[in-house]
Amino acid sequence: IETESKGGHGSHHILFVLDDSGSMHCNWSGLVTAVKHYLSVRQGKGMRDLISIVIFNSTARVQCERMPLLECSRNLDSILRYGGGGTAFGPALRLSLDLLLKQNQDLPIAMLFMSDGGSGDGDQEMREIVSKFPHIKVDTMAFGNDADHGKLQTLANIASGTLRIGNFNLYV
Repeated sequence: IETESKGGHGSHHILFVLDDSGSMHCNWSGLVTAVKHYLSVRQGKGMRDLISIVIFNSTARVQCERMPLLECSRNLDSILRYGGGGTAFGPALRLSLDLLLKQNQDLPIAMLFMSDGGSGDGDQEMREIVSKFPHIKVDTMAFGNDADHGKLQTLANIASGTLRIGNFNLYV
């Protein structure tokens, strides 16, 4: 996600929403690599981002909340633990909304939603996030050869965001 504003480079509250369902087993290392690279590039640019991470399968959990970028980078291996299970976008997006609502949003918000698709829900929750945070920047990122691009595109469209497929290094 490109988080530089037209007025210059700026720090953000970056919310990763990461799918660790059973179908992501073969793609988990690629997802972790993409997150690590993203944080490394942001750190290299001198950003003072705050990072939140929600990991989901059929349920969702907050792995870190508004953690300073450097601290998150240092602890990422213990934060990003694969779980397995079913896939449900609704609980992950609902938990993401709850996380955003309970904090003072003093920084612009960017959400990176990384998944292989495969869920029939989440549209309503994404609409609610956008209604409460109309300036949120959302990108969905498809992982795996069998990713459900249609569902991820739908979520991106709801938020006027972008579906990213392929080399995520280009979008930092």
